[in-house]
Amino acid sequence: MRKVWKYITSIVALLTIFALSSFVPIKGQTLNVFILYGTDAVSYVEVCQGAPVALTVETFGGTGTGLTYTWSGDTNPLYFNDFGDLVSYKSTTPSGTYNLTVDVEDDGGFKGSASVTVEIKPSPLANIIAMGPTTFCQGGSVELQENSGESGVSYQWQRNFSNISGASSFNYDASVSGNYRIRVTGLNGCSKLRAVPMGC
Repeated sequence: MRKVWKYITSIVALLTIFALSSFVPIKGQTLNVFILYGTDAVSYVEVCQGAPVALTVETFGGTGTGLTYTWSGDTNPLYFNDFGDLVSYKSTTPSGTYNLTVDVEDDGGFKGSASVTVEIKPSPLANIIAMGPTTFCQGGSVELQENSGESGVSYQWQRNFSNISGASSFNYDASVSGNYRIRVTGLNGCSKLRAVPMGC
């Protein structure tokens, strides 16, 4: 009988140890951390200047509660917003390369980290001037010019948000009323729009 009781107590002790090891966090154990851009886990993000960049943090493992987030790297508050598991670079962020690391810890001591590099490519300059009055009636016209003078760029004029066929020079002779704008695209693929209203 004593052997049976000893056997039972041994089994209970083993089950208790297993239960504790399964549910009690071990201080310093790694927590899996991922940085998401949209729905994709990323370590590098490339965008054009003028577009905001929002990043979220996803974690797996640990207790799943009491998570704290500490961001380090390029976190200048002039252009960086920190809301814990959600951070963003503002649309006014200068072009350049920005490195971020987030360290995460939960209330059980599980820890993990992830890093991302954000590349903000420069957008081209864009400016429209009218070489005459922008209000005219039937039979009139005015020349529009993009005058930033930046090299290595391409142009596309639009009227009422639609491309004008063949209008791919720095200047355009507008003879029909409407909302005109030009898209200037740089060699890096980034573009910028500028608009000017025209009418009678």
